[in-house]
Amino acid sequence: MKFQFILLLFILTLTSCVERCLEKETSLASVSIEVSRTNDLFKFKFSDVTKSIVVQNIGTLNIKDAWVENAWTYKCVEGERHLVVKDYDQVVFFTDASLNMKDSLEYFLWLENGPLYGRGLNGTYTMFKYDGQDSLILYLENGNGEKLGKTTFWKKK
Repeated sequence: MKFQFILLLFILTLTSCVERCLEKETSLASVSIEVSRTNDLFKFKFSDVTKSIVVQNIGTLNIKDAWVENAWTYKCVEGERHLVVKDYDQVVFFTDASLNMKDSLEYFLWLENGPLYGRGLNGTYTMFKYDGQDSLILYLENGNGEKLGKTTFWKKK
């Protein structure tokens, strides 16, 4: 019985260390411009205006903010998470989608002339690698490859 208790205690301790470093080596994005600035990652902002893509009978996707920051991740060092800056920039879109768009694997955001994959709407932010463009065209696509709407962002001068 004593051995089982010690084993359980060991597993719980190990799990908490792993949990703290769970996001190690995965790309992440700041949840706001303020957080990006606080972590010294922020580069610049795109257009001020909230943009929307409205899909009839489906819902609305609101893009509340767009900015460029250093891409980053967490790295686990001796059980502690440390922010590590990567060698490229990323554009981050802070979004709010209708519930039936979020709770579906049917809708994806794509960046025109961007990567060859879209991003699902299951979170509050979406990020793509940024390659220095002055304007970005973001579009919404369904699972059948139909473009449902798009909006353009301009680099803020």
